Amino acid sequence: MMTRLNLTPGDFYMLDCQQIIQKVMDVYRPGAVVLQCGADSLTGDRLGCFNLSLKGTRACVAIAVSRMILKC
Repeated sequence: MMTRLNLTPGDFYMLDCQQIIQKVMDVYRPGAVVLQCGADSLTGDRLGCFNLSLKGTRACVAIAVSRMILKC
């Protein structure tokens, strides 16, 4: 499903992911983060309902990792 702006549900998920991760990092300033990725968000998984592509999942992980890198 595409919107008039050619955004897929995965695009909206990535925007939400970016905003949430940024807010959590700003508010809590964690010293360490454990990122656990499951397959239930991927397209075709019978238990999941997000239907993200591998590209979308990779983008969400990249967002999280980019916020975790120490900037010395």
